[in-house]
Amino acid sequence: MTSNAPILEGDTLKKAQQRELEKVHMRLIGHAISIFSFIVFVFLGFSSYLRDLTGGGNTILSMLGFIALYLLIETIVSFPTSFYYGFIREKRDEMLKQNLSGWLLDQLKETVMGFALIGVLMIALFSAFRTFPTLWFPVALGIITVLFAALLFLSPKLARMRFKSAPLENPELEARVAAVFQKAGVKLTKVSKWVFGDKIKQGNAALIPDGLGSEVLISDTLMASMDAEGIEVVLAHELGHKVHNDIRTGMILSWLTLAAMITAAFFAMNALTGIGGIQGATDIAALPILLFIFSIMGEITGLYRNAIVRKAEYAADKYALEQTQNFPAFERAFRSLAKDNLSDPNPPEWIEFWLHDHPSIEKRIAAARAWAKTG
Repeated sequence: MTSNAPILEGDTLKKAQQRELEKVHMRLIGHAISIFSFIVFVFLGFSSYLRDLTGGGNTILSMLGFIALYLLIETIVSFPTSFYYGFIREKRDEMLKQNLSGWLLDQLKETVMGFALIGVLMIALFSAFRTFPTLWFPVALGIITVLFAALLFLSPKLARMRFKSAPLENPELEARVAAVFQKAGVKLTKVSKWVFGDKIKQGNAALIPDGLGSEVLISDTLMASMDAEGIEVVLAHELGHKVHNDIRTGMILSWLTLAAMITAAFFAMNALTGIGGIQGATDIAALPILLFIFSIMGEITGLYRNAIVRKAEYAADKYALEQTQNFPAFERAFRSLAKDNLSDPNPPEWIEFWLHDHPSIEKRIAAARAWAKTG
């Protein structure tokens, strides 16, 4: 049975709509900070000052010192925004269950991981710019290929960096998941419970690489709010992404985007030689230029990427319906997700176009309903 009742209404809908506007505010504040940082570090010469302060940037150790100090300053400047939108707002909306110390610890772990990844990538890139002045481009392509391979290899650990996992201990649900995978002809290695409930309210499920097969992670929050048929539909949707090779397509697209970003940044760093004491693409002090170009191009290419992903989401929804033949469960599941995640089921078109890589829930239910009538 399907429902014509509003997905969200009253105060709950108002909260969800307010959260959409706050996403816009957060993005705009982030860009304002990025522009301010670019001006201070590049045009006011603070970047070259930091380079000299940390040893001149001529050795790996001094480069690491510059990167660490620069990222630390950026983190401190951005912290008030992160604290408000990541802690205060989430507490206000009753989406976050952690206390302040637990939240800060998670932020610290994620920051350290981010510093490590950025540090390794930047050291490798600037070393390539210096060591291979004419062959830097193919070397950079090799570097980002290794980076993506490492991220793919580490994905099981990254998925558990904030949220731990445990045995599922639900034979009925495991059997449903196994049946969906068997029907699709995809190897399933295990099904695990993703422990969200002691930290956040939101629910989620994911497929992650596990050897030659896939492991399924289902959050305890999702299992608490959604029936077994609904979870089956959600996992069939995730399986649709794997069957359609959406993960591989996304990685290729990200690889091409990063290659374009590095190329644009290389020429921008050389074009700004002499500004604020920066000495071109081989100078670690040019790092703020590189990251600013990444920010600009990320915003532009994100619009195209989001459009591709939204199309893939519709295709995965259709796959889930084909696999389960259960539109009522599909609708119940997505209504539940909207409520649990406090998501506006029908955000303004311009916000969806700009910020969302998933179609609105109202559109997804409408598309699924149309398919169910004709399929």
